[in-house]
Amino acid sequence: MSKKGKNAQRKLSNEDQLLLFQQKMLAEEEMTKKKERLLSQFLKDKLAKEEHNSALNLHKINTQWRMVLREIKTRALRKDIEILSQTFERVVDCKDSVIKSLAKDLSEAEEQYAQALRSHLHSIDQLLALQRCRLNLLEESYNMELETLTKEFETERKTIIDQHEKEIRYLQDVFMAMEQNFIDSEYEGKLEFQSMWDDLKNKVPLLPFVLL
Repeated sequence: MSKKGKNAQRKLSNEDQLLLFQQKMLAEEEMTKKKERLLSQFLKDKLAKEEHNSALNLHKINTQWRMVLREIKTRALRKDIEILSQTFERVVDCKDSVIKSLAKDLSEAEEQYAQALRSHLHSIDQLLALQRCRLNLLEESYNMELETLTKEFETERKTIIDQHEKEIRYLQDVFMAMEQNFIDSEYEGKLEFQSMWDDLKNKVPLLPFVLL
């Protein structure tokens, strides 16, 4: 083989090597781009999954927070109602004691009157005319006293009933006020949660660019 033929063969071999090197570089570049696309898709899928999990967790937190608020408000209402109920029972017991005392006084007054009446009737044979007059006076006194006691009893009874109705209305007002307070607190909690959620949504779209 001549010297000229050997040089051409060597030159062709170098060109083949260069071509193979270029093909290898292109293949590696294509592989790198493919890996980048796979990595980008993986990160996007992972971000979507994290956003979904975050939404679920926030929903769970919101639900649990509502349950906690309801439990706290319910306990507070039960405690207030129990205190008011005990106070009302004490007042009723006091009023019952007063009523019993008045009834006892009335019974004693009636018994004293009956004794006085028997004493006067014992002397009726001697002082019939006088006793009749005195009896009329005693009857009038008894009627007045009975009427007075009856009025006092009715007045006391009306006072107790009015006080009872007033305390019932107060309990209802307290319950309504606490229920409104709970609604306001729940609404404020929702607003605060929505604000935090909006801030989170505004920050989340920036994550893919940071990861890339």
